[in-house]
Amino acid sequence: MHPARRPLPALAALLAGLALSGCGNLSEDDLFFFAGLPQKRQLEMRPAGEPSTAEEGNTAEQALETPCEEGDLRCHARDVAHMLNGVSFALIDLIDEALKHPPTRRERDRRVWGPVFDPAKQATFRFEMVRMDDPASELGTFVLCAHGVAGRVRERLADEVSCDTDVDEETGLALLLSGQFTPGELEGARARTGVGSLALELSRVEPLKGVGRRLTVDFDNDDDRTELHLSVNGALLAGTNIERERVDYDFAREADGSGTLHFDTFADLAPDQPGVENLVIGAAWDAEQAGRAEAAVSRVADLENPLFVAVQCWDAGLGTVFFRANTDTTGNEAACVFLAL
Repeated sequence: MHPARRPLPALAALLAGLALSGCGNLSEDDLFFFAGLPQKRQLEMRPAGEPSTAEEGNTAEQALETPCEEGDLRCHARDVAHMLNGVSFALIDLIDEALKHPPTRRERDRRVWGPVFDPAKQATFRFEMVRMDDPASELGTFVLCAHGVAGRVRERLADEVSCDTDVDEETGLALLLSGQFTPGELEGARARTGVGSLALELSRVEPLKGVGRRLTVDFDNDDDRTELHLSVNGALLAGTNIERERVDYDFAREADGSGTLHFDTFADLAPDQPGVENLVIGAAWDAEQAGRAEAAVSRVADLENPLFVAVQCWDAGLGTVFFRANTDTTGNEAACVFLAL
């Protein structure tokens, strides 16, 4: 890919959108960068029966307001989605916060914000976007990155920092957030659809060091389908230096509201048992929101023989029609909209 040209039809659409959204204080060239950022709705995971929370508050707190009953797999799958939405939305909030201020450096296909010292955090941050040619989008593909370091940094000392910089020897600015986004259809000043990825270096963010090394969110959404994959690499088991092999979450939602999800992680789920366990949760639901969820807990050393297996099916009203925990069964599995995942 190469630095992008300025496509006139896309610029005209952005000008119209910004006129309606009250963002007319941006320069013509800035409009492309404003549109080259993903929105929360593009990273949102919406399980069966759940309304959109992309424009609302903390989704993890909302989930806790309606606690799950024991054995309610659909509810627990919902809570996992809310928790991960909170993580993804926080990444977008970090980016949006940077763009509330005018760029400190403007080049033809590049914008830089900072370095700026944050007195509250006693740290310096820098954010950058670069626009590249891409035949998949009239606006091109946007590469973005954020760096940070404790203490103050003089602006002239950070002149050589770019999105290719991992840790800058001169200033100590270290890469915290990176990603790219290829916009699709526009809606006002921002892209409504698109494909991209974001990566947060967890090991460099003090409150998150114990969670893992890197969190990655990949997303691809259009009018017909939304797909997301979230993973944590090198996550540590709480209170230990033992690394989990993975934390993976896959989500897909069709335009008619049907969808699937799959969550897979390692954790010490049975403290009274030696070793680490593997937790897998899967779910599928139809356009009417009726669906099925399955969960299994296994020892890592014996994945073929789960310690616990549960299945729950619910109808379009989200009422449970079948439930099985190991050999204990309630209801008739024939009532399930899906007999297997």
